[in-house]
Amino acid sequence: MSKHHIGILFSALLSACVSQDYGKLSKLPDQASVPAEYREEVAFVKDVRKFGIEQLGLYRNTQQYTTFSETDGQAQVMYRLFVAKPTVLPDTWEEASQYFWSDTAFRDNVGAMYFTSFEDTLEDELKYYQKKGYDVHARNVISYNLTNSEKGSSITPNFFKDSKAWQAQTIIHEICHDSVEEWIGDDFPEELNEPFCSLVGRAGAVEYFKMKEGVYSEDYTSALQNFSGQLDYSRKSNDFYVKLQQLYNSGKPLMQKMEERQIIFVDIKRTLNYDANNARLWDEHSYVKYYPAMIQLYQQKNQDVRAMLEETKVNPKKMLKDIDAVVAAEKIR
Repeated sequence: MSKHHIGILFSALLSACVSQDYGKLSKLPDQASVPAEYREEVAFVKDVRKFGIEQLGLYRNTQQYTTFSETDGQAQVMYRLFVAKPTVLPDTWEEASQYFWSDTAFRDNVGAMYFTSFEDTLEDELKYYQKKGYDVHARNVISYNLTNSEKGSSITPNFFKDSKAWQAQTIIHEICHDSVEEWIGDDFPEELNEPFCSLVGRAGAVEYFKMKEGVYSEDYTSALQNFSGQLDYSRKSNDFYVKLQQLYNSGKPLMQKMEERQIIFVDIKRTLNYDANNARLWDEHSYVKYYPAMIQLYQQKNQDVRAMLEETKVNPKKMLKDIDAVVAAEKIR
């Protein structure tokens, strides 16, 4: 999720969505609205978008990835800051003691806080809470638009730095959010939205490269590894999360908790390859907590992401019931 100033208009892509010719979505604009050095990359993005809409059945009127910003400097950043006390680890974003939207006044004696702003860089807040001994984690995103005419992720040169497999799953993931909002709305719990679309994005990328390049291509192999590896990653991350929560909720002295949590953080670095603290783990948790349950759902639906999306669209109540069932089963285990 991210935000941008309006970028260069894709003349072939940004006509009113209801009248778009989807047969042309994978072609470059007729006008030279995209610099030559980026046209191949932009064509790929548009082709993935077209595949998600036409082949997977995602929401046709999405505005995701319909604009291009020639430089990252044109993009308006969405700033995010997660703050948590050393022995506080919320289970979801919503369970935090405080949630602040574009309101970054300093507050103390709060277990966990989540700040987000399109104007404030949150650098002062980060330094303030870091000095106070809180765990902090900043995650800024640079490609999300919120204007009336342009809602969704736009494309910047920075987007092309990642692998094709990552780009494909990200594009499908973001369009999935628009699809869920259109088909289910607020009835789809926020804590399930991210893992559901993470599953759709990864499975959809596998299907894209399978169709476009075949199962022996490097991109297909990479997409398949991203898909299969996320389940193992999520389970390990969830295990660490539970272990830390058990430690923080124990009756052990504060000093002992602080020492033991550092041991767990070292293990996280060795196992998951990132520097962990409570704030970073809290941000990560919304994506991985229910991902194993979404894999269970995917398997129950015959590993057919198209069928999953179609059912979500035409029978959302049944899909929500099925999701609740796999979430309950995953909690038991």
